[in-house]
Amino acid sequence: MSCHPTRNTTLFGYLNTACELTFAFVLGRERRIAVSDLKEMNYTRLTEAEILRLMQTALLVRIHDGALIPGPITEKLYALRMEETRIRTPEFQAAMAQTIGVIAVALTKALFDLYGMEEGGGRFPRSAMAILHLLAALVIEADENGRPIDPHLAYNRFLDLTHKMLTPRQQRFAVYQFVSIADGRARLLKDFDSRTSELIFDDVVVNFLERIRELIRERERGRAA
Repeated sequence: MSCHPTRNTTLFGYLNTACELTFAFVLGRERRIAVSDLKEMNYTRLTEAEILRLMQTALLVRIHDGALIPGPITEKLYALRMEETRIRTPEFQAAMAQTIGVIAVALTKALFDLYGMEEGGGRFPRSAMAILHLLAALVIEADENGRPIDPHLAYNRFLDLTHKMLTPRQQRFAVYQFVSIADGRARLLKDFDSRTSELIFDDVVVNFLERIRELIRERERGRAA
């Protein structure tokens, strides 16, 4: 997922406003932003209250004295100090990939928390739900086996994990997006091994899942204590 006007009009206001806010905090080093200064809200039919509700649920912003300030997630991204790194360096590209990945996951979880249980799915897109379900399955499977997250996933396994949420056409399109066939931009995957019919997840994704796995373990240890 990249920060540009998405073709999904439901997500347009959410994603692009999230990118505008996050990059203002992370790259622009802003500490307070007036709601009236946000430009992307002018390009969506979603209400201001609805967008801000999702931004808060996604932990991207907090509201203080009528202004927007960094939320818990953007506070952590703030520590990356991306503005000190030249744009074309591998370090900046890695930080940018991580930032966009964090935004995507944060919005996906917030959409599910707010709308996922509504009849018919509400505003929560099935494609995002399928990806969240897929990534969760990878974490659970690795934890049950006591092994590191496996970056390799058999294509048939991908079909099994997502068939209840996506049509065959949507599954194919998801893979196209993953491996960059659609526009040349990498998303979740590093490669597709045609010899073994395996999806190979990017290192950034695997590292992110390992961190999520450790957070779950820490919470379980805290409950047991």
